[in-house]
Amino acid sequence: MVSNYADRLTQAIHDKNNPSVAGYDPRVEYTPNHILNAAVRRYGKTPKADGDFLREYFTLLTETIADVVPALKLNAAFFEQFGPEGLAAMKYISDHAKEFGLVRVADAKRNDIGSTAEAYAKTWIGKVKHAWGGSSPSMDFDAVTVNPYLGRDGIDPFIDAAKLFGNGIYVLCRTSNKSAVETQDSLTDLEGWQVEMMNRLGGVDVMGEIEKLPEETREAAKAKFAWLDQQGEITRAPEYIKMATLIDMWGEDVVGDCGYSSVGAVVGATYPVEAMILRALLPQTPFLVPGYGAQGGGAAGVVPAFDKDGNGAIVNNSRALTYACRSGEFEPERFHHAAAEAAGLMRFDITEALRDAGKGKWGRK
Repeated sequence: MVSNYADRLTQAIHDKNNPSVAGYDPRVEYTPNHILNAAVRRYGKTPKADGDFLREYFTLLTETIADVVPALKLNAAFFEQFGPEGLAAMKYISDHAKEFGLVRVADAKRNDIGSTAEAYAKTWIGKVKHAWGGSSPSMDFDAVTVNPYLGRDGIDPFIDAAKLFGNGIYVLCRTSNKSAVETQDSLTDLEGWQVEMMNRLGGVDVMGEIEKLPEETREAAKAKFAWLDQQGEITRAPEYIKMATLIDMWGEDVVGDCGYSSVGAVVGATYPVEAMILRALLPQTPFLVPGYGAQGGGAAGVVPAFDKDGNGAIVNNSRALTYACRSGEFEPERFHHAAAEAAGLMRFDITEALRDAGKGKWGRK
């Protein structure tokens, strides 16, 4: 019997006492010169030098932070920009991380319909058939991010792969970018079963949270969440709420012993009130929370994504962690130590905020 992704992730989080994930978004301009120069010396001004610097930087980084973080999130676009050498390096780095027992999430945001979605699912979290008749994992990640815009027939192949191989997916729901409001905040009619789900929001004190905001922002916030004040049942809600109800339904059949599903949701740290609403609406859905660090989300902003016991979310930090050496406090040659320190500080920051909120029994490390 295959293991459940949510169970593996939950165990990894508790083993490291750390609900965070290190994001790998490679940037040449942020990479120390000694790494780049060594790659060029070995392979000259060729694409192989790109693959080499990626492997050198991120394998050493992985080895140094593996005792601190439970998971890595590799952003496929930042590797794909380097072509075949970049993708090969992405797999090499992921396979290396697997040897350290790290959970590996491919931030690929894939989606299509039918056989194309099936091929994407096989690539990232399943197995691919070979010319000789056998099959084996291709990119071999534990989970992949998925764009849900095409609906259920674009999601089912990923869920099928998750069930078959014990892996997971994270569906875009409330993303961390500022322009998310242009598409995700539009009001839409809910179906009957979705209206019933809105009863889960009965204990959510959104207006109480709004009163804590700076006075100059309260009126705008009240208008933003006016949909919660509908007389009687809530029959209209923002698109991200409707998406959340679908994610809940899609994940019903892959719930692990930990109480969470292998079908998760991407919920940005930059929208804490929305995260609080979504946490109440999705009691079995694990959240992948981007936006901490360079995008402006802090520890206080991620707390609403966690349940009352401090479970159900993992917080991503990319540039501010993996390129922490840019702060100038460490020599470039010690970039990996800078990242390890940043990872430790992030762990303390988040677990301290959760303790202050009375969510879970997080130890101090």
